[in-house]
Amino acid sequence: MNAKPAKDSDAARVEVTSQQLLNELIEIKDRVGALENVAGIANQEILIKYFSEVLNSPQRRQIMAACRDPQTRKQLTASFGFNSPQALDHHLKPLREGLIHETHANGGTLFEWSLLFKRLPKRKLESLLEEPRQPKK
Repeated sequence: MNAKPAKDSDAARVEVTSQQLLNELIEIKDRVGALENVAGIANQEILIKYFSEVLNSPQRRQIMAACRDPQTRKQLTASFGFNSPQALDHHLKPLREGLIHETHANGGTLFEWSLLFKRLPKRKLESLLEEPRQPKK
């Protein structure tokens, strides 16, 4: 029972290219997107209730409206007149819980609507982003 250690030439070698990894990542993202879609459809009323609770201030609704198209941190800070990145983060933090998605491209961060939020019916989106009406006195 003499076992010889395997030589490097005998060991199985696996080579992975960047393209293979990219293809795997795309497939994973597609599957996650499909799962989010199913979850969003199945739990739409719960999501709408949650989103309406988070979008409880005019500033949050305005930030969400601005993020309909991807926005950089710099664009959001300038658009809303925040004096520091921390001020923007204060408003973004609750929105990151399902409403805002961060993407990283070309060394920068973009903020845009999450898939769960984007996939809501258009009328629901509009009602979540509009200012609540003041009751008549």
